[in-house]
Amino acid sequence: MGSNRYPPTADALRGRLQTLSLEPLDSDVWPRFMSDVIRMPMWMLPAVHAAIQEKTWIAAHDPLEKIRGQVRRFAIAMKLNNSEKRVAIDPDDAVERPVDEDQADGKF
Repeated sequence: MGSNRYPPTADALRGRLQTLSLEPLDSDVWPRFMSDVIRMPMWMLPAVHAAIQEKTWIAAHDPLEKIRGQVRRFAIAMKLNNSEKRVAIDPDDAVERPVDEDQADGKF
């Protein structure tokens, strides 16, 4: 019988994020968080880390949604891009989409 895994409540998630905010970028907890929780590629980690460190998610109704919204802003400010293939991140569903030529200037 399979495991019934439900998404954590917002309060439980806040506790996990608070603990995660104390972890350095080279910690082994980040790859799993990036793939299983926030669902973003590892090259976005500096922007995700910055959004978590800002801690505006603490009062948010949906902490992950708040973080995803901030990640795009931080990624643009940090001039992050995937060195293999530039992609746009849709913070609403965290799906990678190829960037069109007219979007290459950072206006997703």
